[in-house]
Amino acid sequence: MNACGRHPFLISLLSCICWVGSGIEVAAQAADDQSALPSRAIESRAPLLLVDVAVSPDQLRELSRWIDDFTAWKRWNAEWRNRVEPGYFRLRERRPRPQPPEWLFSRCADAPEDDSRLDQACRLLLEWSDNDPTAAARRREAADAVAREEPPAKNVWWQHVHLDTLWVMPQSGSSIYGVVGVHATIDLAGRLQVFVAPGAMLINLPREDGGRQWTAATHWGFAFRLFDFKLPGTDRPATLHANIVKARILTGPTVFGESTLDLVGFSITMKRR
Repeated sequence: MNACGRHPFLISLLSCICWVGSGIEVAAQAADDQSALPSRAIESRAPLLLVDVAVSPDQLRELSRWIDDFTAWKRWNAEWRNRVEPGYFRLRERRPRPQPPEWLFSRCADAPEDDSRLDQACRLLLEWSDNDPTAAARRREAADAVAREEPPAKNVWWQHVHLDTLWVMPQSGSSIYGVVGVHATIDLAGRLQVFVAPGAMLINLPREDGGRQWTAATHWGFAFRLFDFKLPGTDRPATLHANIVKARILTGPTVFGESTLDLVGFSITMKRR
């Protein structure tokens, strides 16, 4: 009789161990099969954006204001750097140079060269910072040398020839009118000009019989430049002036017994394009 026949309990114990071990193996294999899921690519719904945080919106608005102010100051400085600017009643004060934002100096140290507002501001900052008197003197000398080599400018004497229109006496109730005339002036100070010689004017005035007549007169006085404009319907630039003159009637005394009149009125001069 073999050992298994003598010990039935041992045979039963071995059978139970084999059955449990095979169950554990099957369960482990099933778990491995369930964990090995097929791979799947995960897509991001929000793409990554590279945001330029070099200039904030508030700084960009500050930058744009300074660019516009400094560009306008450059135009003014090019015209009035070496002479005074006349005003309506007195000379105008010098315009201060607009100050750039404090943070712009450090930001321009490593700013990229592109077409952004920051790059434009950095280029203007170089001009703003150019305070070297020697370099400025050299630039003026170079500009003067170029100006000397250029042909002389055309004579603009005709810019001082005035066409008179709409003249009246300053007294209330007056019926004497200066209709059309011409005169020439020279600059006196700022906007103020003086007649270089007596001008000529056609005047309409009342007669003793109640009618009206036309007569010629000469006039001399002062002109004050008001503003520039373009003639209606054209692109021709012109300047409007106010005038105060003393006119002398050439045909003798008027119906009021006077041969000289005080007149105020307007005149127009043409400008170069």
